[in-house]
Amino acid sequence: MKRIVLLPLLGVSFTALASEAAPDASQISQRLITLKQQQSQQLAQTSRTLAQLTQQVCQAPKPASSKKLQHAWLQTMTAWVPFQGEKQGPIQQLDVAWSMQFWPDKKNLTGRKVQSLQQADIALTPEIIAQRSVAVRGLGALELLIYEAPLDASSCRLLQPISSLVAENAAKIQHQWQHDYQQALTVRAKDPQAAPMVTGQTVAELSHQLSFINKKFFMPLGKGKYPKPYQAESWRSETSLLQLKTSFSALQLYFNTIVKPFLLSKDQAPLVADIEQAFVNLLQNWPPQTSLKAMLGDDKGLAQLYRLRIDIDQLSYLIQDVMPVQLKIVVGFNATDGD
Repeated sequence: MKRIVLLPLLGVSFTALASEAAPDASQISQRLITLKQQQSQQLAQTSRTLAQLTQQVCQAPKPASSKKLQHAWLQTMTAWVPFQGEKQGPIQQLDVAWSMQFWPDKKNLTGRKVQSLQQADIALTPEIIAQRSVAVRGLGALELLIYEAPLDASSCRLLQPISSLVAENAAKIQHQWQHDYQQALTVRAKDPQAAPMVTGQTVAELSHQLSFINKKFFMPLGKGKYPKPYQAESWRSETSLLQLKTSFSALQLYFNTIVKPFLLSKDQAPLVADIEQAFVNLLQNWPPQTSLKAMLGDDKGLAQLYRLRIDIDQLSYLIQDVMPVQLKIVVGFNATDGD
């Protein structure tokens, strides 16, 4: 699957997105900053709670505490979802996306690396974990340890440093949105030469994140009679379908907050209405189950997923085919993405 990016049409720069009636780059960037400050605060808070709870339960680990950790992990994972697939912002500058979540994991690298680390006769700290494979640094490794491994001294030996590292990276993301990156983006948005690019990149992010979300759906769905349930995100916790719905809800919020005002300023009210309705249809028709893996295992579940695919395809068509034409940008492919 190729990664979809938005590129200017030949001979048309991002200045084509700017007009007197359109929200200026400062307005658009401020909406983005406000949204991301709220989301990064939530991510920092939930990951900090997870790390603190891990330290507490690991003082006297017992199976009864597993449910508490599972709840805290799910809250953190849910808070991370709005940042998945971002091509702009501090996550790229900090290079922490893979450290926060190693996915897709096509060869169960997480399982093999966690097992190897459990057998290693070394002291494990957040600093040591940060030097190891990205497969053991983030939420995927925590999911394995919390949902599959017994809560004991052996699992706590990894749970504590990994959860601390996740909290540290989340705090860095929040700091950037509160300070360094926020300040730099504000300056760029006021620069007449950089402002059109800021606007274009911010609008294009809607398509970038949609591509990542679609990957979470289509990879485990597979082709024909050959689904790939273990390619699903969060399959160990059986929350893959729940996380996928959260992804589309977060994308809907991004559209309403950032992209919708811009489209309306470009006289694209019919397109806005179509995209809004596509989101409503998709989320209203969402199955009540939480696990993609479970649904892929029977014909009834597969039928529901293929029905869901119709709504996903419609939303993707509007955002990645219709919207680029209306805004005079073109959907291209990143040739360096070998996936």
